[in-house]
Amino acid sequence: MIRILYCMCDDIDYFRDLETYNKYVSERRREKIKTFRYETDRKTCLMAGLLFRMLIEENYEKKADNLELRYNKFGKPFLKNANQCFFSITHTKKCAAVALSDSELGIDAEIIGEADVMIAKNFFNKSEYISLLRSDNRNELFFDIWTKKEAFLKMLGVGLSTDLSCFNTLSKEMSAHFFTWKDNGHIFNLYSDKLTEDMALNINKVGWYDISSYFS
Repeated sequence: MIRILYCMCDDIDYFRDLETYNKYVSERRREKIKTFRYETDRKTCLMAGLLFRMLIEENYEKKADNLELRYNKFGKPFLKNANQCFFSITHTKKCAAVALSDSELGIDAEIIGEADVMIAKNFFNKSEYISLLRSDNRNELFFDIWTKKEAFLKMLGVGLSTDLSCFNTLSKEMSAHFFTWKDNGHIFNLYSDKLTEDMALNINKVGWYDISSYFS
């Protein structure tokens, strides 16, 4: 089973006291939070860390403090002392999401904005680029492809070191391993090699009240 916990952070402006919740996330995430210039980005980064802790504790019935986070050379996090526990984290302007499974997976999310055709021309697979140019819904397709690429690379754990044009996320072979959903102007994509039509997906959306209540 794949478990997903996400928050749209519509009420993020009410979330003011970052220091109160910093203690619930890893030291590395606390340092990452400091690197963001804008407060909204700092908040969603913290939200992602809190969602991760909630998902781990709810599914493994143990405090996240007892689990040791490590990172590969590309910065992908993994749990050293938790067998068959794989996860992926994403956050953008006003959303955060975490996915958890017993096999490798990747998740990514973006606000659906204006398609950047030059980025597509330089980084998309040729088939993806042609599909984008022919699409009547170019903006959504652009961010669908982009988040699929990000999710796939997160699953691999190689960051953006791989040539983005060397794989086609719209191919029949790859499409079978993506799960896509939209919420409030955002698009989410999950990738898993084990994702099939028969595989159970448990997706839960929470609000800031749920998160603050969990840690109160």
